[in-house]
Amino acid sequence: MSLAKRIKYPSVIERYYTKYYRTNVHSETNNDTLVLVHSNRVCVLMLSERHPILTNPLKIHSIESLASVNQSMSGKSKRGADYVQPNKLLYRIKCDNEQIFTICASIKGRLVELNDEIIKTPDLLQQKPQGEGYLAIFIPSLKDGENNLKLLVTEQDEVKSMGWEDLPTILLEEIFSYLSLTHRYYASQVCRTWYEVFHSPIIWHTFIFDGLIFTRKKFNLYRGYERILNLYRVQRYLPRKSRYIKQLIIKPIPEYHNMCDFLDMLTNFIHHHEQNDYPFPYLDEFSFTFHVLKLINDDENNPEHFHAYNEYPNAFIRGNKRYYGTGGTILEKLRKFISSVRSLKRFHLNDLFLASDFDIGACLEELLVNSGETLEYIEVLNYTSYIIPLYTVGLFPNLHTISISPHSLDDGVLLLFANHLIYLRRLDIVHDELTISHRYRDSVWNEIEEILKENKRRWNIRMITKGKCKEEPLWPQGSAPIQSIIYNTCSVKVVQTSIYTCMEQFSATLETYAHLKSMCRVYIPRSFLERADTAYIGLVKTTRYLHTLAIKERISTATCLLIAYYGAKNNLKQFYLRRNCVILRNEYRKYLFRESGDNNESIHSWLEQHCRKYDRVEDAVSVLFGRKWKMLTDWEYNRICL
Repeated sequence: MSLAKRIKYPSVIERYYTKYYRTNVHSETNNDTLVLVHSNRVCVLMLSERHPILTNPLKIHSIESLASVNQSMSGKSKRGADYVQPNKLLYRIKCDNEQIFTICASIKGRLVELNDEIIKTPDLLQQKPQGEGYLAIFIPSLKDGENNLKLLVTEQDEVKSMGWEDLPTILLEEIFSYLSLTHRYYASQVCRTWYEVFHSPIIWHTFIFDGLIFTRKKFNLYRGYERILNLYRVQRYLPRKSRYIKQLIIKPIPEYHNMCDFLDMLTNFIHHHEQNDYPFPYLDEFSFTFHVLKLINDDENNPEHFHAYNEYPNAFIRGNKRYYGTGGTILEKLRKFISSVRSLKRFHLNDLFLASDFDIGACLEELLVNSGETLEYIEVLNYTSYIIPLYTVGLFPNLHTISISPHSLDDGVLLLFANHLIYLRRLDIVHDELTISHRYRDSVWNEIEEILKENKRRWNIRMITKGKCKEEPLWPQGSAPIQSIIYNTCSVKVVQTSIYTCMEQFSATLETYAHLKSMCRVYIPRSFLERADTAYIGLVKTTRYLHTLAIKERISTATCLLIAYYGAKNNLKQFYLRRNCVILRNEYRKYLFRESGDNNESIHSWLEQHCRKYDRVEDAVSVLFGRKWKMLTDWEYNRICL
């Protein structure tokens, strides 16, 4: 290749022109223009490289000329040309998406030429924006040239001056979506751009009713200040934003009267519209969690007084605590709302603790009528206060994920899932502090396995412990095909017997074993005999399909290296470890590694070489996994999502 071909020569614009920019022309966001200034003061007006017409790109429908050139001008200095101001309108560009951009002169000077070719061929603006697609040519005077530089900015100045109002709309929409309704309103008063983002439909996709929104404080003579739902605000909000809502979440709130009023208003709002004018056309997810009242028995000498309250409907006792579930007016309002919505895809109904046989089937049967064919995900946790199977869940034919409490399952429900739910892929059995432990028949898992194999299907069964549960869940017996065991709680400590149980029962199917949510301000044993180091190593050795392991308890650096060593031989891909709980130790100096392919001397020397510093451990594990690996801080560990 010749030298001339290898050298990249600067373009004509780079050699003879200086680039300046005018931002937000005609007060339109991102409507930026580019002004090329020649050494002889001739200025060429073009669209900026960051203009939406060039970046999206938008299809141009038409270009309308709003100015004209004086044809009587003459001479080299173009005497007689019209003198224009920066706000002089030149063009109006219309796009196919009905978006309109108004182009102004942007600088002071004599208007010498308007490009008529772009009116005939609008595509020149996009095909040759810095060539034949120029907009206009100006010749300013010496004084005007100096004043124009004050109105324009260079490319470096434009980047430096970029502020919050210049952020891309997609980022602002993401930021606004995390704000409460009140703070969204305050943010919308900052500037015009933020005001436009405030009215973007995207930030209204999720609505969360948490007991604070649409409420005001009111003094009660007997209870003091309490929050009262402002019905006028709800009436103003629903007609304006209901068509944008995709996800409706009602969090547990202690003010039951506000929750009833809000559900009642939603139901009446839906009924007010005609059947063909459904006010929530994009609503595909509804979540409701009831605030369970709790009473602790402090009077140990008088237990009869404590158990007397159990006579109330929907009251139940767990240990020395008494809880009250829902029912009555609240359940009736909830049932009416569920019967009004339709075409839901995701449904969450938690902590109702129903006791009446009539109440148990009410909500799910209403859901089956209007969303039976569209529902794909259902979460029903602590739906009843005692052991009762929920056969209604198995009547939704298109479910692919079910999250349910163990006391809502039995052999018949599991077999119904296997026979009827042909699209079911994931079954989450969730335990918390209010869950009732329940066992299933050992042979039922073999029957389910045969049904799934016959229909060429596979379930991903996950055992999840969450909330303030302090006890180990009751493990399914027999050959239950458990793929994941997840402790999403900071209350359960790692017990070696629990890990050994997983090794014995689920070694052929287990893929994920994780203790999430780091434990703070609790005792973590430092002794090797009290820790679960050897149990974790045995888990990685025996479960050949284990690909995800998360450890929050204290282990040594040598154990970390051995887990990565044996995990890399098997199938371990994701290894999460808290840095604050890793201690620089090696307790395996006299340990004999008897696995096939192990060389005791080389392994011992490798452990001694890398277990004394954290960075060496991370480098060694990175080499084993073939990618960058590091220990996680508590902040990073608590944000693991499995």
